[in-house]
Amino acid sequence: MLKKYLEAGKIVSTFGIHGEVNILSYCSSPDVICGLKFLYLHSGDRLTIEHSFVRKNNAVAKFEGIDTVEAAQKYRDKMLYLDRDDIALPENGYFYQDLLGINVIDFDTGIKYGEIADITFTGAHDVYHVKSPSGGVNMIPAVSEFIIETDIEKKIMKIKTIEGLISEV
Repeated sequence: MLKKYLEAGKIVSTFGIHGEVNILSYCSSPDVICGLKFLYLHSGDRLTIEHSFVRKNNAVAKFEGIDTVEAAQKYRDKMLYLDRDDIALPENGYFYQDLLGINVIDFDTGIKYGEIADITFTGAHDVYHVKSPSGGVNMIPAVSEFIIETDIEKKIMKIKTIEGLISEV
């Protein structure tokens, strides 16, 4: 079962004098946050976004009912969540958070290499950190030459390897 609410970012500071907040985005881009109408707190409370914009790789947002610096300060260090139903993913698209914990197996042999424990976002492509059953970590570039199939529902990613790609099993 996929999580309905996903971490979108964290409020790191206030911005301006009208209750705006500066949000460190956990999304692929702060534009994702700026494209939403609602964000949610851990408590389940829904925050309505009045307006937002990108500034220095973060999102700045003004929430309905938060109109002063003092009111905004109360939300500092709060985690914000998005509802996965509010995002239209492309066909065969997925959320990065859905990849964490997914089983990585060899396409040809069925050997299980481990689970995705982390993702590094590089300029060229992402890199999956696959923690092996022995505790080591293999770094798998997220490119079509290696990633053959990803099934989020079954929590399986099938990969093809080349010599030297997998050192820990």
